[in-house]
Amino acid sequence: MDRTIAPAAFELENISLLPAQEYLLSNGMKLNYINAGTEDLIRIEFIFDAGTNRENQTLLANACNFLLNAGTTNYSSVELMEQIDFYGAYFQQDVTFDKASITLYTLNKYLKETLTLVLDILTHSVFPESEIKTYVENTKQRLAINLEKNDFLAKRNFNHLLFGADHPYGKLLTAAACNQLTQAQLTQFFKEFYSFANCKIIAAGLITEKEIKIIDELVSTIPLSSKALPALDLIKPAPAQKILIEKPDALQSAIRIGKLIGNKTDPDYIDLIVLSTILGGYFGSRLMANIREDKGYTYGIGAGIASTLDTGFFYIATEVGADVGAAAIHEIYFEIEKLKTTLVPESELDLVKNYLLGSYLGSIENVFSYADKYKAIYPYGLDYSYYTTYFMRVKAINSQRIMDLANKYFATDTLTEVVVGKK
Repeated sequence: MDRTIAPAAFELENISLLPAQEYLLSNGMKLNYINAGTEDLIRIEFIFDAGTNRENQTLLANACNFLLNAGTTNYSSVELMEQIDFYGAYFQQDVTFDKASITLYTLNKYLKETLTLVLDILTHSVFPESEIKTYVENTKQRLAINLEKNDFLAKRNFNHLLFGADHPYGKLLTAAACNQLTQAQLTQFFKEFYSFANCKIIAAGLITEKEIKIIDELVSTIPLSSKALPALDLIKPAPAQKILIEKPDALQSAIRIGKLIGNKTDPDYIDLIVLSTILGGYFGSRLMANIREDKGYTYGIGAGIASTLDTGFFYIATEVGADVGAAAIHEIYFEIEKLKTTLVPESELDLVKNYLLGSYLGSIENVFSYADKYKAIYPYGLDYSYYTTYFMRVKAINSQRIMDLANKYFATDTLTEVVVGKK
C-alpha cells in the first residue's frame, strides 16, 4: 500500500433507507418498526403530542415528562428504577417544542418485563407532592444559575421575540411560574396529552414476530380514548427587533440573530440548509473563517435552521469578547451581505455539498438511525421521498439560487437581533 496516494473519491448518488414497517395492534394502534441488526437489543419509543406547544403554563410539559417515573399507583420511583436497572434496561425522557417521548432500551429477552414497567408509568403515574417539590426547587436553582449566563439569556430572549410573549415557545420561565406548578395541573396534562389515542410507537432493533406479539399483547390492554386534542396556539409573527441587554461587567457578549422561516414542508427549506451551512453551518464556514480564524473574536460561531410543526426559524449564535461585540455584529452582517451580492464560488459550493451529503451518510450508523430518520419526517406528513428530494436538491443547487435565497430571506430589517453583554 502506497500511503502517499489518497484513496479514490467518488460522488454519492443516493442512499437507500431501510423503511419503517407498519403493524396494526389489536386495540387499533399502529406499531411502526424497523427490523435490522443481529444484537439482542430493541428500542421502543412512545411519542405523544405533549410538547411545550401544548402547555398553558410554562414548565408544565417538561415537568410532566420528567416526573412520569416519579411514582405510579403500583411502584415508587425507587422501585421503578431498581426494576429497570435489574433487567439491564435504560429509560429516557425527552420534550421538544412539538412532542414528548418516553424511550425504552432493553434486551429482547426482557422485553415483556421492562415494557410492562414502562406501560405502568405511561398509564398510572401519580406525581407525588414530594417529588414535585424537589423538581421545582431544582428547577429554580438551575434557572437562577442560567440567568447569570449570557448565552442562556440571549437564547430565551431571542425565542421570546421570535415567537411572541403569548406563545408557549416564547414564554419566559420564571421562579414564580415554577412555584405555581401543582399536582392537579400535572395530572390533568398527563390525562389529556398522554392518552394512547395520541401516541406514536416506533420500535427498532432485532424485531421478530415474537417481539411484535409481546408488544401487541401488552399495549392492546390499554383502552383508547377518542377525545380530540385542543387546537394549537398559532404563532403571531412580530416585527423584527434589535435589543441589547446590558451587563457592564460582562467579559463576553452573547449574540443571537435570526428570523422565522418555513418548516420542512416549505419548498425552500432544503435549499436554506445549504445556504445556512455556507454561512455558518460547519467549521470551514464563512462566519468561522472571518470571526474566529481571521479576527479572533470568538472560539466558535454557528448558523442553522430548525423546523417545528407550524413554522421554522433561521439563527446565528455566538459568544464574543465584550470589547468586540459591535465589530463581530458588523462582520456577521458583512458576510450576510456578501452572500446577497456575490456568487458563491463553485469550489466552495461543491465543498459544502459534499459536507452535507457526507454528514447525511455518516448519520446512518445503525438501526436506531433509521428510526430517527423516520421520526424526523412523519409529524409533517412527509414520506421517505423527502430524503430522495434532499439528495437531489443538495446536488443540484447552484450559486445563483444561493444568492436569490439570501436576498429573499436575509433582508437586514427582517432579522431579529439579541445581544447580552456589551455592544
